[in-house]
Amino acid sequence: MKFKIPIDLKERRRYVCVRHPEGYPLLDKTRKTLMIIGGLKCLSYSKISVINLNREISVIRASESSVKAVLTALLILKYTECSEIDVIGLSGNLRKIKEVCSRIHDKK
Repeated sequence: MKFKIPIDLKERRRYVCVRHPEGYPLLDKTRKTLMIIGGLKCLSYSKISVINLNREISVIRASESSVKAVLTALLILKYTECSEIDVIGLSGNLRKIKEVCSRIHDKK
């Protein structure tokens, strides 16, 4: 499976823009899936936070070293629980990722 997403990886923090159903508990579900993938070590190693831009689009902030685990968790969630989850973009710059997310939201 290929994602057609703009990638800008210059800084140490990574921001993953995610489209999800309205009211979906993205942070709780992602943490639970990280726990399933790698246990407590993976969960504590992958410190993440979620910034809600609007009801359907959120940005997950993760460290550079844990972004692969977060993307894997989102992929597992997409195919097991919620098929409406889509990764829209990945960047090291919060301003750029907000621009990408706002363009996607404006197209609706």
